[in-house]
Amino acid sequence: MAALTSCSVVTPSRRKATGISLLVLLGACLLILDCVVAEYTSRGISSEFTTFGEQCAGDGCQFDDQKVGRDLSSFCLTTATDGGHPVQLVRPADNHLGLQVVDEGVQLLRTFPKPLAIIAAIGSIKTGKSSFMNVLNEHVLCGKGDLLGGFHVDDTVSATTRGIWMWSKPIEVDYNDFKARISVEANGKTFGEHLTTIVDFLLGGTLKATLTTQERIDISKCKNDKVNVVLLDVEGFNSIGGFQRYDEALFTIVSALSTELIYITHNVIDSRDIMDLQNMVQMANMTILNINKALAKAPQVIMKENNGANVTNEISLAHQPESTTIVNREKASSVAPSDPNMISKETIQQLQRNTGLTILVQGFNLQLQESALNYVNQVVNGKRFDLSYADRVSFFEYIEKFRGQLMSFFRGDTNCKNKKGCPEHMMNDVLERATSGYQYVLPHVFRSIDVLLTSTVPKAKSAAQIKANLIRGYLEQIRKYKTRSFKRCLMQPKQRYSPVMNSMTLMNGDDLGDMLIHLVKSIDKSLKSGSTDYLNDIRTTRANLVKRDLVDLYAGELWEFVHNMPIPLVEELERFSENTKNKYTQQLALYAQYDLKLEHFENLRVDFEKLMRTSVDHFRSMLHKITETYCQSKVPAVKKSIRERIGQFKLPVLPAIIKQLDENKDELMALYVEAIDENAIKYSNSAACKDISKEVSNYITDVIEELNKENDNEISMLFQEATRRSVEFFISNADRNAVEKYKVNHKEFLETLDSWISGAYSVFYEEVGEFKTLDKFSNAPLAFLKKQISLFDKEARDHWNDVCEEAVMNISHKVKSTFKTQIMKLLPYRPVPSSLLSLAIEYLRASGLHEMEKLYCGAANVVREAQKKFNIMVDESLNRAMRENYETIFKHLNTDFQILHEEALRRIDNVYHFYQLKKHIHFYAEWHVFQNATAFERLFKPKRNLEELTNNVDIELLKKIPENNRISRILLAIQQPGDVKATKLMGMDLNTLRQDIVEQWLETKLYPIVRPRLMVRMPMLSTFLAMMGFVASSLLIFNVQDSRALHFLYCLNAVTVVWIAGPRRALVLLSMIARWAWLLLTMGIENAGLVWAYVICSSVVGGAALWYLLMHRLPAALYRGVPSQGGKKVHNNT
Repeated sequence: MAALTSCSVVTPSRRKATGISLLVLLGACLLILDCVVAEYTSRGISSEFTTFGEQCAGDGCQFDDQKVGRDLSSFCLTTATDGGHPVQLVRPADNHLGLQVVDEGVQLLRTFPKPLAIIAAIGSIKTGKSSFMNVLNEHVLCGKGDLLGGFHVDDTVSATTRGIWMWSKPIEVDYNDFKARISVEANGKTFGEHLTTIVDFLLGGTLKATLTTQERIDISKCKNDKVNVVLLDVEGFNSIGGFQRYDEALFTIVSALSTELIYITHNVIDSRDIMDLQNMVQMANMTILNINKALAKAPQVIMKENNGANVTNEISLAHQPESTTIVNREKASSVAPSDPNMISKETIQQLQRNTGLTILVQGFNLQLQESALNYVNQVVNGKRFDLSYADRVSFFEYIEKFRGQLMSFFRGDTNCKNKKGCPEHMMNDVLERATSGYQYVLPHVFRSIDVLLTSTVPKAKSAAQIKANLIRGYLEQIRKYKTRSFKRCLMQPKQRYSPVMNSMTLMNGDDLGDMLIHLVKSIDKSLKSGSTDYLNDIRTTRANLVKRDLVDLYAGELWEFVHNMPIPLVEELERFSENTKNKYTQQLALYAQYDLKLEHFENLRVDFEKLMRTSVDHFRSMLHKITETYCQSKVPAVKKSIRERIGQFKLPVLPAIIKQLDENKDELMALYVEAIDENAIKYSNSAACKDISKEVSNYITDVIEELNKENDNEISMLFQEATRRSVEFFISNADRNAVEKYKVNHKEFLETLDSWISGAYSVFYEEVGEFKTLDKFSNAPLAFLKKQISLFDKEARDHWNDVCEEAVMNISHKVKSTFKTQIMKLLPYRPVPSSLLSLAIEYLRASGLHEMEKLYCGAANVVREAQKKFNIMVDESLNRAMRENYETIFKHLNTDFQILHEEALRRIDNVYHFYQLKKHIHFYAEWHVFQNATAFERLFKPKRNLEELTNNVDIELLKKIPENNRISRILLAIQQPGDVKATKLMGMDLNTLRQDIVEQWLETKLYPIVRPRLMVRMPMLSTFLAMMGFVASSLLIFNVQDSRALHFLYCLNAVTVVWIAGPRRALVLLSMIARWAWLLLTMGIENAGLVWAYVICSSVVGGAALWYLLMHRLPAALYRGVPSQGGKKVHNNT
C-alpha cells in the first residue's frame, strides 16, 4: 500500500514541457505501471484464504454450513423492527415499451428525510436478487415471525419482479449504535474493505492517470448522525419479455437514484458480465452526467443588501442556461454569458462517481489463492474483452518498440518534436491507452468497488423461506457485507449539486421523487421516440430543486436566528421570517422565471410559500421548545426559592395561615416571572413559558398542599403528643406500686380518681393550646383519650378492689394459719362438746368477719365476695375440727360403742330399714349403755371448757358484733353466771350430748358397715292393702264428682299414709315439720327482721286459706250446670 501511495504522487505542470520534463513524466507513468504489476504480483499468493476470498487461519477457514436456528440477533446491525412492505416505484407500460411512475411509491419516497442512502440490486433474470435483498433487509430478517418474507420470490422461470420495487420502511442506521456494534469486529483488522480509484489530472487536464487500490473505511470521520437506507429491488435484465433499451432505461434510473449498486451474477465473474455492466454504465453515466450538468445550469444570483435592510439593490446573473424572457431585468446589473465550466472539475468528478458498485457472485464454489478484492481488482483493471487484435498488443511490447526512439532522445536528438517517435507523442499514446479504451471504465465511474462471494444461493421455495433454515456461514458473509455497506452509506449518503449553494448537498425524498419522475417521463418519451435524449422538461425539475435549495437556505437562516442568544421571542421570529421570506421569494423569481412560464411559475411560487410557511411553523415550534427549555432550566432555582420561602413557616400553624398563603399564590409566581425575565425580555408572555408557568403553578399548589398535609401531620402529632402526655400523667398518678394511694375508702378513692382524670384533660388542653378549637383534629384524640381514661379508670378501680381483696385475703390467711392455735386457746381441753367447739369456731368466724368489716373497704362488694370464700374456709375448718373431735370421743368410749355395735348386729335381721335400727340403738344406748351421765361429765368437762371459752373471748369484740347475730348473743349470755337459757341454747345438757354422739356414731361408723346387710322384706298384708288403698283413692280424687266423696278420699289418703309410716313416724314427721317451720321463722326474724318475718308468715297463712277456699268451692264450680240424662241440666245445690 505504501508503494502504491508513493507511486501515485504526480506533480502536474502547466508550463511548456521540455524534453527532460516529458521524460520524467513518461518515467513516472512507467513507474506507475511497474508498481501496479509489483502490487499484483506481491498479492498474488497469500498465506490462507477461504473459498470466498477472505483471509483466515486454522479452523476459521472452514465454512459453517450449520442452520442458524432461532438465534438471529448476532446478524443484526441495527435496531430495526418488524415493519414495512414492498411498494412499486416504477412499472413497465405498453408491453415493456415504456415506463410509468407509481404515485403511491413516489409519495412514500417523498416522505423519507435526509440523509438517504439507496441500495439497489441489479442483474440478469433469476439470479436471486429479491431473495438476497430479503436477507439484507433487517426489517425482514430481524423482525418477528418464523418466515422470511419481504420482496416477492418464486421458483418459476418467469420474471417475478416487474419494474422497480422499494421497501416502504427505511433501515435507520444510527452512527453511535452502529459504531458500538462493529467496534469489536473492527479491532485488529488491517485489510481493505473495498476498492477505490485514484485519479490525477496530468498535462493541464487533458490526460489523467487512474489507479485502483484497496481502502479501509474510517467511520470516525463520519459527519452524519444517522442515515436512512432504502432498499430497491429491480426487474432482472435479459428477460424474455423485455429488450435492451428497456434494461438500459431501468439501469439508468437505478444508477441515478442509488448510492450502492449490487450487481448479482452466478458462479464466477467473467468478461461478459463486466462488458454487459460496462455497456449499461457507459450509457447511464453519460445520461446522468448530462442531467446533473443540466440541473446545475441555473442562473447564479448575487443579492446585495443595503445597510442590512432586506431590500435587493443589485442582482447579478452570472449564468443564463437557456435563452428565455428575462423578468425583472432592470434589477440585473449584468448578465454573464453561459459558462460551461462554471461547475468545477472536482464537482463533475464527484457527480460522475457518486455511486458504489458491489459485485455479488452467488454459488461461488472455486478456490482462491488471493483475497476477493485482489481478484476483482484484476478483473476490472484487465484488458478489455472487446479489444481488437491490434489493441491486444501488450503495453510493454509497445514500450519496447519505442525503446530506440527513447534512447536516441537520451543521446540528444531533439529534432523529433511533433513526430510519431518523439517521447511526447509516445507518452500521450501510452496515457491514452492506459486511461481510455485500453481498460474497462468501471473504476472511473464508480466511487468504490466491493465484492461478495457466496457459495449458498437462497432458494425461492417455501421450505427455504424459514429463517431457522438459513445457513450460518452465509448469514455471516451477509453481515460482514452489511457492515461495509452501512459504513459507506453513513460516510457518503446520496448527494446532488445545488446551483443555489454552488456546492454539493444532501438529497431528501422530495429530490429523489422529482428526479425519478423526470427520468421516467424523459426515458419513456425516449423509448417511444427511439432517441436517447433524456433532457426533456429539465427546467421544471431544476426549478423544483432550486425551490428546495432556497427553502433549505431559508430554513438555515431561521435555524441560526432561533439559536441566537439571547433567545428571540416568537414575534421577533415572525418579523425576521417575513423579511427573509421576501428576499428568498425574489431569488426564486430570478431563478425560476428564466426556466418557467408564468402559470408554471405561479404554481411553483405557491408551493414555495407553502414550504416556507411549513418551515416557519417548524422553527416556531423549535423556538417554542428552546424557549420552553430555557424556562424549564429556570424552574429548579424557582422551585428552590419557593421551597425556601415556604420553608420559613414553623409548623404547626393554624390552617387559616396556610389558607391565606394559598390565596396569595401570585406572590410566589412572581419569583418565576422575575427569573425568566432577567434579561429584560418578556419571556413570561410567551406561550412556552406560560406552559411552564402552569407547571410552576401546579408545583406551588402541590407545595402548599404538601405544606398543608405536613401541617396537618404536625397538628396530628401535636394532638398525639398531648394524648401521650395526658395518658402519662394519669399513669404516673395511678401508679400501682404506690399502694398507699389505694388504701383509702371508696369515697376518697373516687375523689382522687376524679382528680387524676381532670388533671389528664388539663394536661391535654394545655399541650394543644390554640389548636383545641379544631374539631377536625381534636375529636379523634379526645375520643381516644376518653376511651383510654375509661380503661385506666376501670383498671384503677379494679386495682383498688385487688388491694382491698388482698387485705381481706390476708385476714383470711391469718385466720386459717392460726386456726388450731386459736381453738386450743379458746378450748384447751379435749374432747369438747360439739356445741362448744362449733361456738368457738363461730366466734373465730365472727371475729374474722368483724376485722374484715373494719377495713377501709369493708362495705365494698369485693369484701362480701371475699367473706363468702372466708365462710367456706371456716366451714371446712369446722367440719374438719368436728371430725377430729368425734374421733377422739369414739376412742375414749370405744368399749361402749362396741356394745352398741354388737346390739346392732343382733337386731339387724329384725328391721326393715336403717331408721328402725337407729331408733332401737338410741333406745338401747339411753337405757342400757349410757344411762350414767357421770362418764360424760368426766370426759367432756363442759363446765371447765365453758369457763375457758368465757375467759378467752373478747367482750369488746362481742359488743361490736351486731345484736341480731346468734353467736354474739350466746357468748354475751354465758358471761352471766347461771344463765340456763344460754346453756340450753348451746346444747350442753347430757341427753343432747348423748344423742348427738350416738347419732354421729351411727352415721359415720355403723351405717357403712351394716348397709350391705340390710334386706328389703315384704311388708305385712295390712300395709300392702293400705298402699293399694292410697293409690286407688289418689286416682279417684281426679274423677269424683261429689265434694263429700272428695273429702272422704282426702281423709282415706291421710289414714293410709299414717298406717304405712306408723303412728310414731307420723308424729315425728309432724314434729319435724313444726320444728323446720320454727327454724325458718327464727332465721327470717334474725336475717330479715321482724316485719319481713311477719309478712312472710301472713303470706303463707293467706295462701293456705285461699287454697282451702279454692278446693272447697272447686267441685261445685266444676259440676255446676252439667247436663243430665235426656239433655236437661242438673243443678247441684251443694
